Amino acid sequence: MRPYAEAAFQLARSGNALGSWSDVLSRLAAVAGRPELKECIGNPRLGPVHLVQLCLDVASSNAKLSISADQQNFVRVLAENERLIVLPEISGSLITSSMLTRASRTPRSLQPLSSMTRH
Repeated sequence: MRPYAEAAFQLARSGNALGSWSDVLSRLAAVAGRPELKECIGNPRLGPVHLVQLCLDVASSNAKLSISADQQNFVRVLAENERLIVLPEISGSLITSSMLTRASRTPRSLQPLSSMTRH
């Protein structure tokens, strides 16, 4: 799972789209976590193409979510490698990495005083 989370983070960062990736992966994680979708993901009769389309359709139908070509390709790679089931972990990792990146960019003058005091 970690290589996929790292790949998602790099794609998001390189496109200056951490927020969008976080939103999309969060929504896809919720979709992949639904019991009926878990059944589909585990069904050997459904190929990757059908699973990708199903996940993308469900994710975008309820949330007016715009899913970029890179994000769609990422979902395709997950499906082809039978890793759609780990979308919740990937989403969580991306959110954590995104928060750490933002925190490291916070100007020192905006950081809490407790982080600037020496012990």
